[in-house]
Amino acid sequence: MNEPLLAPRNARTHIVVGVALGAVALTVLLIGRIEVSAFFAALCVVAYVDLRRLLAPIGHPLTFVLGIAGTLGLLWCGYSGRLELMPSIAAALVLVLLVTRTLLNEAGVRVGAGITADLASTVASVAIVGALGAHVLLIRAIPRVGFKALLMFGLAVFLNDVTAFFFGRLRGRRRLAPNISASKTWEGAIAGLIVSVVVGSVAGIVLDPPFDVLSGLALGAGVGVLTPVGDLAFSAIKRSAGVKDSGSYFGPLGGALDILDGLLFVAPAFYWALRTIVL
Repeated sequence: MNEPLLAPRNARTHIVVGVALGAVALTVLLIGRIEVSAFFAALCVVAYVDLRRLLAPIGHPLTFVLGIAGTLGLLWCGYSGRLELMPSIAAALVLVLLVTRTLLNEAGVRVGAGITADLASTVASVAIVGALGAHVLLIRAIPRVGFKALLMFGLAVFLNDVTAFFFGRLRGRRRLAPNISASKTWEGAIAGLIVSVVVGSVAGIVLDPPFDVLSGLALGAGVGVLTPVGDLAFSAIKRSAGVKDSGSYFGPLGGALDILDGLLFVAPAFYWALRTIVL
């Protein structure tokens, strides 16, 4: 049996919250690189907190804070365009975490999570949010074209999500991955793909240079295919933790991780495709 349509009130709430967040994101993007980077970094820190709580019980506050520092360190690599520093920062984080947990264990400090769970969940959260998120800032850091590239990327992902959600609720019949997410449908995914391709095509016309119609089509199609895959990947993590959303502080949109999952997943592919196809 198909799921019932969204109640009008819930649909309006989705639209209002989504438009408000989109307006804030677009505003800081237009203001400048520092502002949009700071805004995105703040969302990533909250997304790290969301993901860390999903993967395992919160460990010692010190390792938790070290994870935030590691996330910010990886994001700084993206902001500065120093991608080559990411392995060094990741290795330093792992070493500091190992030493910290060893000392805490030797001192007999009681921690909510075991050493393995604490270290693994912290490193995994930093890797997912920090490393993937760094590629969003890498897109913005590209000289002369970063603003246009990030604008096209953000619109393609955002409009894909919105279209897939509402079209899937209104016209969806066939579930895309029923064991992971009952709300995602093939009809919604196809509609989202079409919208992403349209965004890419418009970018190829309006944002020329650096884009042209062919590169815009290719990048838009890539975003359209990968965005629902990213949604499903993060949905699988949430389902394994027994929750539907990573939080509730953004109302019906969930938490920061729910908002950023598509951007985080698609960003590395978009960045390297952009460097290969366009630049």
